[in-house]
Amino acid sequence: MCPHINSAKGRISRTSIYLCCLIIVLYFVHVINNDTFRQKEFPGRHSTNKNNTNTQYTSPAIPDGRRKKPRILLVSALFPLEQTKHSSAEYAVWLANLIGKVTTDVYFFAPPSLEATIRAVRAPGAYITINTTFDSVFDIPPLKNYQAAYTAMHAKDRERKIHSPDLYAVWNAKPYLTNEAIKNLYPEKQYDYVFWNDAGSFRQVHFYETWPDPGRVREVWEEGSRRSGMPEEDLLFFALASPPFSVMKNWKEQMGHIDVVDFGEGESF
Repeated sequence: MCPHINSAKGRISRTSIYLCCLIIVLYFVHVINNDTFRQKEFPGRHSTNKNNTNTQYTSPAIPDGRRKKPRILLVSALFPLEQTKHSSAEYAVWLANLIGKVTTDVYFFAPPSLEATIRAVRAPGAYITINTTFDSVFDIPPLKNYQAAYTAMHAKDRERKIHSPDLYAVWNAKPYLTNEAIKNLYPEKQYDYVFWNDAGSFRQVHFYETWPDPGRVREVWEEGSRRSGMPEEDLLFFALASPPFSVMKNWKEQMGHIDVVDFGEGESF
């Protein structure tokens, strides 16, 4: 083999090694600098409370005048149903997980017969208003005189064995009850964000107390505003269980309700 060919191969090999070493060094410099930047600019993003369970978020883009912790209200309700797939004992546990552990302000709708139960499980010292105006879900103004319509709807339901007409009414009452809570508390108590939470939405033992995290809520709304181009006060938050099937991409409103997949979660908004 010619000497100059071996020499050229040697130069190519040494050059490759030098380039690899340089790339590795630059990579580690980038990682170190980037991590230092995150620690300097976002210190709150890595801090935790004494239980090491709730991550505390801060947004560096918020002006000093807006760094006051947002005020949050949770709205919920519990009405006995004619037919339900869950027992009263299960709801008692889930209710304690929600209002017994979480200390965020709560406005709760229930019949008078349940007021003592709800008040007994509320976290000690935490704020709650219990509205006992309605004995049943069909006493709620938008739902009055519609019991027969919901009964007819029940006959068409593929899951009618686990559903009931008054359950549909509870589903449809949530926006009204949320708005009613805001109006009833105003102007004595005003909030920046208001969430509906089903009474049975917290089904596992958890360690949340200040929930949802005010700083994180603010971040979500700011990002939503940036992405949508809409003001924050016009935005709504809905939880998704899974995306719709791809065949639904051409869905139109006149095609009617989609009930073949549960891609939405109505338990919280």
